[in-house]
Amino acid sequence: MFIGKALKLFVALAVTLTVTSLPSLVFAAPQLPHIFYGDITINGSPAPTGTVIIAKVNGVEKGRITTTATGTYGGPGAYDEKLLVQGSDLQASDLIRFTVSGIETLESAQFENGKMEKKDITFTITQVEVGSASLSSLLDDGTLTVSGTKE
Repeated sequence: MFIGKALKLFVALAVTLTVTSLPSLVFAAPQLPHIFYGDITINGSPAPTGTVIIAKVNGVEKGRITTTATGTYGGPGAYDEKLLVQGSDLQASDLIRFTVSGIETLESAQFENGKMEKKDITFTITQVEVGSASLSSLLDDGTLTVSGTKE
């Protein structure tokens, strides 16, 4: 009789522990992105519409946005597009670098889970190289591939 009560108590305790610890395993909070918007200039002028900004951490792309208005990327409004920097491997204080056409800006940010901030970024492209393939695509379909170096 004592063994039967002890077994029932053990089963009840095991079920209680399983049920109370399961939500912490299943419902672990996902990591939130670090969110950016702001002004963007290239060589002192507002960046044109269609400029692609890529955010990288340790050389790996973690977010991108294409400008839809001259000189700005994203916006502060609830429905405005934003640059989301995210990844399950990101750690607090990871350094975020911003690039346009492979050129890195001097501005950077440290990753903060769930933070939204206005970050104005400036790019300086000091040398432009146009190869024959780029010139051909410019003449054929209006696109130009640009590469350069940062100051």
